[in-house]
Formats: sequence, structure tokens, C-alpha cells
Amino acid sequence: MQLGFLTSGTVEDVQFARKQGFDCVELALFDDTPLFQDHRAFKQALVDEGIDLVGVSLFGKNHHDPDEKTRNDHAVLWEKAADLAADLGTGIFIAGAGRIPNIPDDKQWEPAVEELRP
Repeated sequence: MQLGFLTSGTVEDVQFARKQGFDCVELALFDDTPLFQDHRAFKQALVDEGIDLVGVSLFGKNHHDPDEKTRNDHAVLWEKAADLAADLGTGIFIAGAGRIPNIPDDKQWEPAVEELRP
């Protein structure tokens, strides 16, 4: 078992993780981040400090939003976050699809799979 915490992708968090004896971090995203343009320092800090990146997560986006522009914006962010996960060398990308009102919980997954398939 590894013990880690969520980070926004700072070098200081990676250094803190090593100093405090953590094994790993998970990069938690909520919106656009400068890491989409340049994540070299964060990636190098992971190597230098010997900290594993266990995944990249994207939270708080409803891919079923009734507004088409919002859905499209979320799809672009989803793609950037997935590409970042790949560039950082983690095989795990974690994200939610959002909720559709008036659909039972056990049926939420069906439209999520269709919406997020690409």
C-alpha cells in the first residue's frame, strides 16, 4: 500500500511528500492549469524526489450539462487532462461524468459511457 495525497502539481508539494515520508501523489485538477503548457518542473521533481504519480484526476465537470458550449468546454478540458496524464507517465486518469437529473443512480452510468466514449 502507498500513502499519498492530492496535489495541484507544485514542486513544493513533491518535496513535502518526500520529506514527510509519503510514497506518492495524485494530481487533482478542477479547471485549466499552467501544467497543460509546461509540466517539466513538476515531472522532474517527481523523479528527483522519488515520488510516484499514481494518477491525474479531473473533478467537478458535468458532461451532461444542458448547455452545449459548457459540455464542449468540459470535453476540451477532459482531453487536456488525459494528455497531461499520459505526458506525466501515469496510466491512470480519474474523472466523473456528472449527473443527469431524474435518472436513477443505477442508470447514470449508461449515458456517462456514451458521453465520454471518445
